[in-house]
Amino acid sequence: MRTVRDVSVRVGVVMTTLALLCGAAHADEAALASVTHKPGSGVKLSTQTGGWLSIRPRVMMLYQRDMPEDGPATHALTIRRARVVIKSGYTPLHLSSKLELAFSARDLRVSGGNPRQTPVLTWSVAWERLRDVRIKVGQFKIGYSRQRLISSGDLQLVDRSAVQGEFTLDRDIGVELYSEDLGGLDKIRYVLGVYNGEGRDVYQLSDSPPMMLGRLELMPFGRFDAYKEADLKRHRSPKVAVAVAGAWMSRALRDRGVLGSIPADGGTTDHLMMTADLLAKWRGLSLVVEGHKRASTRHPGSDAPEVLGRSGWGVFSTIGWLLPMAQDVELSARTGGIFAANKSSLKDLRETGVGVSWYLSGHANKLQMDVTRLTSDTATDLRFRLQLQVSM
Repeated sequence: MRTVRDVSVRVGVVMTTLALLCGAAHADEAALASVTHKPGSGVKLSTQTGGWLSIRPRVMMLYQRDMPEDGPATHALTIRRARVVIKSGYTPLHLSSKLELAFSARDLRVSGGNPRQTPVLTWSVAWERLRDVRIKVGQFKIGYSRQRLISSGDLQLVDRSAVQGEFTLDRDIGVELYSEDLGGLDKIRYVLGVYNGEGRDVYQLSDSPPMMLGRLELMPFGRFDAYKEADLKRHRSPKVAVAVAGAWMSRALRDRGVLGSIPADGGTTDHLMMTADLLAKWRGLSLVVEGHKRASTRHPGSDAPEVLGRSGWGVFSTIGWLLPMAQDVELSARTGGIFAANKSSLKDLRETGVGVSWYLSGHANKLQMDVTRLTSDTATDLRFRLQLQVSM
């Protein structure tokens, strides 16, 4: 039986070859038709033959100060994210591609002065000829949980919830079938995916089975900007999106799925993961609620002592209010918790925070501040963050 790696390679070769061939075939006709710029979308070039290319750089400057209850305060001013997104496509063949490069030390996981990951966050090719069945192949954010699928640049607090950080499934290499408007009803989205299950930058062979995933989303009042936090459009009628998703991994190498550490006992882990979320917007008010559950079954290795799985559940909610004034200023608050199951290496954690965002030109250019208290069984940490995002 072919593995997901075989499928990914074969489909990727075919789709990339088609893109290259169509570009070559029309190279002599490709006169530039327009050049446009929009903050947050970058510069877009379009040709008279239906080709297009967009380039968007984005940087986040973050000041963070951690004030633990039982230790000295620490702080730093860092480049939290520094990224460039390059998108291209050829409309007559319904082909598009996305390349996202990251250059900050945190994105490259620099340790001891050496990067541990490549700058390639995303490199995918999509064929979108059919409304109900589209296909994407490459390395990208897999279609699991809403707040992870929302860009880090489109959040209403400085960064994602600690609950999301524990239970998220991030980028992986694989194949997805999806639709953003199933049946043409303007109300249903879905994702079905098969992935390596080992995260980004995988290049070595493995005998672990692929990860399987499914997500279904309903928008009863019609489609809207459901993958951006905050109601910057001040929708005059209620907008709601509700989704459920599940993923299964067998003999995973890491303790949190595609992310996390490799257990010290040298064994593997089966993960059954489920999530459900709700997003609502109306007249400047917004609400996000997201719940997660993970059941991890360990297959211990030969090294002692045995390591327990990170089984447990978590939930968080965020509420925001875009003030009724000329400038787009939003007040927001978040609360959440992580709760360990019996016989789990997961630790309980409570999260409570408030924030203020000043949207200079939507999410593209904004200044955000938040204060968050993180409380575990053994420690309490008060964290202050101030972040400026500039996106061309």
